[in-house]
Amino acid sequence: MAQHDDRSSGRGFGKASLTRDHEMNFDNIEMIEKSEHERVCVIEERFIEQCRQAFIILNRISAATSLYRSFQNEWSIITINE
Repeated sequence: MAQHDDRSSGRGFGKASLTRDHEMNFDNIEMIEKSEHERVCVIEERFIEQCRQAFIILNRISAATSLYRSFQNEWSIITINE
C-alpha cells in the first residue's frame, strides 16, 4: 500500500502543512495574532463597502419608487380633471 503525503495534497493539518514562512512564525503568537487581525480588518472593510453599496442601491430604488408614485398621482389628477 502506497503512503500518502498530506503536504503535497494540501489536505494536511498542523505544522507539516504550513509554508516555510508560516512555519517560522508558528511559535510566535504575536505574529499569528497580527496576521489574524489584518485578515479581520480586510474582511471588515469589505463588509463595510458592501453595506455602503447596498445602501446606495436601496436609496436608488426608493427614489425610483417615489418618482413612479408621483407620476401615477400626476396621471390620476389629469384624468380626474378632464
